[in-house]
Amino acid sequence: KAGGTGLRQFKSTFAPKWEPHYAAAQTPLSMAIGLADITREVHNPNKITAAEPRKIHNFDEYYELASKQAS
Repeated sequence: KAGGTGLRQFKSTFAPKWEPHYAAAQTPLSMAIGLADITREVHNPNKITAAEPRKIHNFDEYYELASKQAS
């Protein structure tokens, strides 16, 4: 694996909590399909589209300035 030890060393600086994960299925075929589906999602996740960022100057009507009251 390219960069396997370096990546593991880098991730270890964040104090990861390593836990085993288990899978169960009724048949070996459904187990294989389920694990293949999980593997596909992990390695090829859906693209996350970012919403248009709110530009503060576009919402200036929501802000008011209070003047100091005369004594």
